Amino acid sequence: MRAIRDKEVRRDKLLFLISILILVLFTLLVLPSSPLRSGNTWDDANAMLRIGQLWMNGTLPFRDVFEQRGLVMYLIYFIANLFSSHGYVGLYIVELMNLFAILVLSKLVISNFFNGERQLQSSFGALITVLLIMTNYSFKNGGSPEEFSLPWILMSILYVQRYAKKQNAKYFIPVGIGLAMVFNIKYSLIGPWVALGIITFYLIFRLGENIFKKIMMVLGYGALGLLVVFVPVVIYLTLTHSTEAFINAYFIENLSGYTKESLPLMGHMVEALGMGLRELASKNVVLTLAFFLATLALKDRSKAVAVHLIFIMTMMLSYWALRPMDYMVLILVFEMYFTIILSLSQYLNVINVELYLGAITIAFGLFTFVSSNLNPSFKLATFGSPNADVVSSRFADKIDQLGGAESLLYYNTIDFGVERYTSIPGSFRYFERTNLKLKEKDVEMDSIVRKGRADFIIVNDNNVHRDLMKKYKVVETGYKIKYNFYNNRSATENKVKLYLMQKK
Repeated sequence: MRAIRDKEVRRDKLLFLISILILVLFTLLVLPSSPLRSGNTWDDANAMLRIGQLWMNGTLPFRDVFEQRGLVMYLIYFIANLFSSHGYVGLYIVELMNLFAILVLSKLVISNFFNGERQLQSSFGALITVLLIMTNYSFKNGGSPEEFSLPWILMSILYVQRYAKKQNAKYFIPVGIGLAMVFNIKYSLIGPWVALGIITFYLIFRLGENIFKKIMMVLGYGALGLLVVFVPVVIYLTLTHSTEAFINAYFIENLSGYTKESLPLMGHMVEALGMGLRELASKNVVLTLAFFLATLALKDRSKAVAVHLIFIMTMMLSYWALRPMDYMVLILVFEMYFTIILSLSQYLNVINVELYLGAITIAFGLFTFVSSNLNPSFKLATFGSPNADVVSSRFADKIDQLGGAESLLYYNTIDFGVERYTSIPGSFRYFERTNLKLKEKDVEMDSIVRKGRADFIIVNDNNVHRDLMKKYKVVETGYKIKYNFYNNRSATENKVKLYLMQKK
């Protein structure tokens, strides 16, 4: 009997290895940052790559340059630049590692849901979930905080599952680590931990023994997990004298700049949930309906309630600022797909090796074929090297032809990756126009232009003015392309004319 069991375990591991190979091949073919494609054109990804690039040269995030994401997010992009400080191979590597973590943790969570049984269903469900989220419009070009938060969410869910079975409070060390990591990626994404906290307290009270002691132990080990992340963050900020700049940028300016005028607390909560539901209903209506049907089909009603609670808390905090953005839906989309997979797996009692191999092969071919139709952002990355339509590459070539540059300013436009194709060592504190309306930023940028402090500037055609033309001349033009989404398959192409200007 044990020999048969060992044989099944080896078989399951081999088949899961095939799933991993499918994931690698899929990312090589479709991910914009892949070495086979022309690169990630998303503004936010390029801005964070620039932060990581500058960090390698001793220019520190928050203290020396302004951006709005958390320190862990910049650490991820710093690591990407360690792999490759130009182009997008480094970003591809960290994305692939992240997607691999999502795949493995998804398999473990699904398997735990079925008490360690249905290993092939778990492997298949995990792979399909990862392919589905990559081909959703909310994945965009790849590289978002939401994408890099998913492994930490899954890890925390996994250890709460394990706590529910064994009541070992030490499981909350990784839960605390996950919370701290995501808080330092993008703190509006901590909704799942609010839900997991409620679920944990329910589990403790349901058992009814040593309630106070168990709560204290859970909180204590969870706090220990938090310290594993927060202590190094505090040490770094202290040693680099970045604490004040970090607090101002990550908390004060983010909260004041992004969050709309606050309603009464209950009204604000309802409005945030309503905004999230409207976003899903307008762009993912079929998926949303399938998700709610899937929760009804879950045989374990307590788990169905837990799924809804995680979903609601994720939505409420993600939309707390009351400013919907496409990529904000990604975690909700993942939770919906994941729930549908769980529900279907309940009824897939038997799956043999032949069926598994055939299913993942068909899934790979289908998703590869339709990926750019389901996620139009993938169309912006062509196969091969960047062509003449990739404006960042063309502007970089022009800068090199004109003798290079020590500094570049994205004047009233967001970073779109010129630095990935040419070396520009210097940087201003405000090197791009962010979405935050900051008087200090506008004054600083206008001063740089007025005094001609930047060797080159990039500006869109709506922001060319007299002071600009006095100091700078146009040396190249091009169009930046992005998509405005109406639903997961419908998007309109939006072209913005850009000028590369050199100091006279």
